[in-house]
Amino acid sequence: AKSVGGMVHYQGGWSREVGLDALLGYVDAVNVCNNNFHMHRFQPRKRYSNLLNVPGFPIYENTPEAMMRMNTETYYRLLNWGLKLAAGAASGSGAKQTPVGYNRAYVRVDEKASIGDFFSAWAAGRNFVTNGPMLFLETTSGEKPGDTIAFPAKGGKIGVKLTALANQPLTRIELVQNGRVVKTFSPQSAKKAVGFTELTIDRGSWIAARCVVEDNLLNDEIGRASCRERV
Repeated sequence: AKSVGGMVHYQGGWSREVGLDALLGYVDAVNVCNNNFHMHRFQPRKRYSNLLNVPGFPIYENTPEAMMRMNTETYYRLLNWGLKLAAGAASGSGAKQTPVGYNRAYVRVDEKASIGDFFSAWAAGRNFVTNGPMLFLETTSGEKPGDTIAFPAKGGKIGVKLTALANQPLTRIELVQNGRVVKTFSPQSAKKAVGFTELTIDRGSWIAARCVVEDNLLNDEIGRASCRERV
């Protein structure tokens, strides 16, 4: 796929081969919003998605919140290795009971971009993924997802603005730095949140934003959450 200009996604950061393939340069994106998340429910993957019998890896419960943690934490682990991997999304339609485009990516490109430009921008991380809310992240100096910010050796500070919009009640809005939640924002209303904070950068770092909504359209008792991630 790489040799013919394709974009390579892994279904999740918990896939057993993803670390090695990413280190070898074969991986462009890891699907944070993947086919574990169906429309109005999630699909427990306890048997295959937990890296069972691997020392040091946690076992995630069969709940929506734990499934989101599994998808984000295993992705963050790869980013903490120093790998620049875009957030991916896929619905697995046909193989899964999920409509086409339910888990989707929005990519920042020019209006006249070709499909090649689209894939290049996505692989560079100029995107966000979602199966619900719209999530916007930028710095006060104008950088957006996928951009790299140069700091002097002693580091510095950076202002960050986060906006979340949803058609279902927002329950959690968070800013993540190097895999750790460094700021939690409260929504100004049930369906909108705007937050600002200043971060200290004292070493090589990555920043991500994420938010969670309550899905009032759920038709079963499995869970009440959907996931999205922006890096």
